[in-house]
Amino acid sequence: PPAPNSLEARLPQTKDGLITSMRLLNMAVSVLMAAAACLKLISLPSFTKGIMALYIWFFAVLMCCFETHLKQVSKIIGENFGFLYHVKGRCLFFVLVSFLCFSLGLIGLISGVGLLICALYNAYVIYKHPDYEREMLEADIDQQGPSSVYGVYSP
Repeated sequence: PPAPNSLEARLPQTKDGLITSMRLLNMAVSVLMAAAACLKLISLPSFTKGIMALYIWFFAVLMCCFETHLKQVSKIIGENFGFLYHVKGRCLFFVLVSFLCFSLGLIGLISGVGLLICALYNAYVIYKHPDYEREMLEADIDQQGPSSVYGVYSP
């Protein structure tokens, strides 16, 4: 058991609790990334900054769709973005996108740091529950997820 005052003791201890908190953290950061990208686009940036903002917005939508595991998109993500189902690929993706976020101003900086924290937390959760990677890939390819957003976090 973890020491009473350690960070690990303050995290959820059950598999469902860890995975739910990881998914919610990933979704929150993806919303922040999308907001940073939209704010940058609204400010009419240079062409290259605009393209960068569009890419970051796409990556935010990808992360959000990945975490909801909706039937409509889960098979597409499972077949085309398989690296998100493996700890090394997911963490590397999060680190690379976080560096892109740093170019979007203050909100981008905050979302980039949040994404680095997400990468560490994802690595921790998947280290604690290595079977989660395989289970999610199989469930998404077989389209076993919810058919609407209302079923995403229901027990």
